[in-house]
Amino acid sequence: MEHVKSISNFINEGKSKDMVAELNEMTLGQLERIADYANMIKGRMLKGQQPESWMYSQLTIALENLNSVHDAMDGVDGVVEVDKLYNP
Repeated sequence: MEHVKSISNFINEGKSKDMVAELNEMTLGQLERIADYANMIKGRMLKGQQPESWMYSQLTIALENLNSVHDAMDGVDGVVEVDKLYNP
């Protein structure tokens, strides 16, 4: 993916570390909002509200996108996740 650049590429291309900090701050806010929306949707479904048919595919796409980011970052932190210990 040529359009995707790592944080180190931003820094190496002369972008300031402030920009990286801003990107991180923005991303953390977005992740909080994602969690909020997920909890709100879950709450509505637990109360009996059913998603429309198109909503199922949107949720699947969101999950796949988040999974892709997680998988790309997985292993970078040096932590062995519990599920990997039992399902290598």
